[in-house]
Amino acid sequence: MKFFKKNSLQSRIFIFTLILVLIPLLLIGLVTYSNYKDLAITNLINSNKSTVTQINENLTFILEDIHDLSLFVIQSNQAQNLLQNKDDNESFSFQQQKREVEELLVHLIGSKDFIKSIHIGTNRSLLIDTNRSGATLSEEQYKTILNLNGQAHYFIDAESGLFTYSRIIKNLQDITEPVGYISIHLDIDYLNSLLTTYNKDLHENYYLIHDNQQVVLSRESRDLPQQNDKVFQDVVPLTKEISIDNYDYIQTISQLEKYPFRLVHLISLEQLLQRNVVVPRLVIGSLLVSLFVCLIVAFYFSRYIVKPIKGLELLMKEVENDNLNVSFTEKGTDEINQLGSGFNAMLKRIKFLIERVYQVEIKNKDAELKALTAQINPHFLYNTLDTIYWMSYSEGSEKSAEMAYSLSQLFRMILKEEGSVTTVENELSYVTHYLKIQEVRYQGMINFDIDVEPGIENYKTVKMVIQPLIENAITHGIEHRGHGNISIQIKTTDHYLDIKVEDDGVGADITKLLALLDDIRFKQDMKGYALRNINDRIRLNNGVDYGLIFLTNKNQGLTVIARQKKEV
Repeated sequence: MKFFKKNSLQSRIFIFTLILVLIPLLLIGLVTYSNYKDLAITNLINSNKSTVTQINENLTFILEDIHDLSLFVIQSNQAQNLLQNKDDNESFSFQQQKREVEELLVHLIGSKDFIKSIHIGTNRSLLIDTNRSGATLSEEQYKTILNLNGQAHYFIDAESGLFTYSRIIKNLQDITEPVGYISIHLDIDYLNSLLTTYNKDLHENYYLIHDNQQVVLSRESRDLPQQNDKVFQDVVPLTKEISIDNYDYIQTISQLEKYPFRLVHLISLEQLLQRNVVVPRLVIGSLLVSLFVCLIVAFYFSRYIVKPIKGLELLMKEVENDNLNVSFTEKGTDEINQLGSGFNAMLKRIKFLIERVYQVEIKNKDAELKALTAQINPHFLYNTLDTIYWMSYSEGSEKSAEMAYSLSQLFRMILKEEGSVTTVENELSYVTHYLKIQEVRYQGMINFDIDVEPGIENYKTVKMVIQPLIENAITHGIEHRGHGNISIQIKTTDHYLDIKVEDDGVGADITKLLALLDDIRFKQDMKGYALRNINDRIRLNNGVDYGLIFLTNKNQGLTVIARQKKEV
């Protein structure tokens, strides 16, 4: 472990990567080398099963097809009428019915290359032969299918190459009465052609064997043992290794479903293993090539991992030296790039906080300057407004006097109360004086309505929230229409104190209003700076989850909600 601790991170990653890759690679190579024979045999067995299964399905399809064809002919009116015709074979009606049956058979055979001919006859004579072969059932054969009571029988003659499907035809009106038979002769050459594989280089034997051990079809290679009792002795479906004359073979037996036949396949195991002699050589060669590739990959992989980490380390040193104008270049979504992304986000946040602290300091200095300016001889302003009030009142100008009084009260409240937070009661008192001035100014053009939830007078609220919202509604909403209504509602929920100012003016673009509150999209030349000021002051006193909410009214106008904490 001391050796690893003294080395660089890149060296350690290189060594561990090499170990992690080489150990399983060597184990896989050794296991593959030692077990390749078993794997080859297993794959071969599976391949043989697949091939034999396919041939089995092809043969089963043919047997099912001829079975269905025989049923169709037996149940056809043409065959029934012909076999029940008692007229002379040379009569016109008989020949006519015979031609109808022949046309039916030609139509049914169609492109079925596996059918060599179809015979229909009676126990006395052959009536129809589609191939003009002249062959007919012997008396013994006829008795055989007669005793089967309508079931099919397969006649096999390996010497003459005959494979015939035969069954009795009964009167459909009286099923106890046999009226004839049908024999379908299969084309042995066509069936033998099915016993082939795509790989012509393989030496293999195929046999189709009846349950009575008669060989129906066979395709044999000269390099393999010919028909051997050991090959035919098993009757259950299986795949296994067998030994004949000191040579090993793989034998596969597949039973044809619903039919008394089984397919036997035999192939030399030695031949197959010779085809796989390259496997161990390929394993050794692959191990050597893999070792070389692993060395290269481990080196570049360790370098690839460490390079961005070293780059991030250099950037952090720059930040330590007060250089915040650096950035990590992201080139993916892996953990290192996520770390770099976090570094960029952290750096961006630091710069944002520094800028925000700077702006807050500027705002505080500006507020202090304004406060100092506002405090310059406030008694002079009070006395002047009082003088205007009494002069207006004495001259009978009550509206002017009322405006002077309300303005005087506004100045007193602004200059008297210190801090950024007041109560709902004080805020309402301030708004009441402001609304009196606006009512005189607009002379009935604007209707004001105030709805305050009882018992919330002592709840805290940021100063000067309602008045700017009302002024914004008048300036940007109502004035453009010439008249309108403004509603002020102050209510609470479980956690919030909501001050809602709603107007039915011309409305506003919500997207632009949200951009006004966004630090990234805000520009100094934007209108509505008072709304941003209110939102900033609410967030400064309550947190970033609070502030202004903009809603578009159903009919027209705009609703602005100033959401704050609910606290006394």
